Amino acid sequence: MPILKLTGKSGEYIFNPEDPAMVLRAKGKFGSVFAGVRLDDNRKVIIKHFNNDLLVYPYSLIQFRFEADAVLDFPQLRKTFEYITTGQNHFLIQEYISGNDLKDFLSSNKKLRQSVPFILKCMNDVLDALVYLHSKNIIHCDLKPANILIETDNKGNLVNREHPIVKLIDLGNARTPLNLLIDTVQPFSMIYSPPELILQQYDLADAQSDVYQAGLVIYELVSGNLPFTSRHPEALIHQQLSGQLTPHPSIPAGLFDIIQKATAKVSFPLPPSRMSRTDWREYIIAGKKLRYVSATEMKTAIEDFLSGYKESKRRFRF
Repeated sequence: MPILKLTGKSGEYIFNPEDPAMVLRAKGKFGSVFAGVRLDDNRKVIIKHFNNDLLVYPYSLIQFRFEADAVLDFPQLRKTFEYITTGQNHFLIQEYISGNDLKDFLSSNKKLRQSVPFILKCMNDVLDALVYLHSKNIIHCDLKPANILIETDNKGNLVNREHPIVKLIDLGNARTPLNLLIDTVQPFSMIYSPPELILQQYDLADAQSDVYQAGLVIYELVSGNLPFTSRHPEALIHQQLSGQLTPHPSIPAGLFDIIQKATAKVSFPLPPSRMSRTDWREYIIAGKKLRYVSATEMKTAIEDFLSGYKESKRRFRF
């Protein structure tokens, strides 16, 4: 197949779907993802091609094009340039970010992997992005390390360590007042989901749901361990509904307190299947009341912690 050209309202774009070097993801959440070029300025872009097989899900296309319809503009969010339809094909044209997700970046940088201030500086940028989304009545609902990108040069080095460029991506599972009751094409990431998402109580999803996920991401990035893990889905669900995070030597006590508050929940006395929906909704709501009420409040707590924190030599994680 020759190079394909897409013509949109604000530019023309080319990409080669058969060039392995240009295929960023053969099977993504909604289809294939390619690297392309905007002809106007020779700028590299990513081109997402919707998989029409997903049209059996009534709201799949709405999810796919959400970032284009939302018209978002914030430094810590990936820019969406435009949405193009050609015949039966749907394409989303977005900003290309050179770099890795934050977890992979840290794993290859021993010094920064041990730096609590650096990790929290990056996460405060993520919290800023959440504040912006929440001001637009958008709940991300899928915050995880893979959806946090950090920009690097061609050698994998930060352009500016003091001011790293961090981007929160992937709003395919985002919730707004208009789609709170819609079933998504794919479930949220189980490991990072708060009880209200695990039990599909989408009307209870709000800023505190994103705060919960941010807390778990910080736990993982600083400790190097997954917050919850099990090979058995039922055991993992039990941990997410009733399990408590375990203190880790890499996480300072003051920061662990912040993480605990962000991820607060009231443990279920029984499996949800043995409780009425009304009862376990009460447990979810009671747990949410213990969390930070907003991403702004959580960021303030982190800044207060950092103001009195002194980096010390800490053993490397393996």
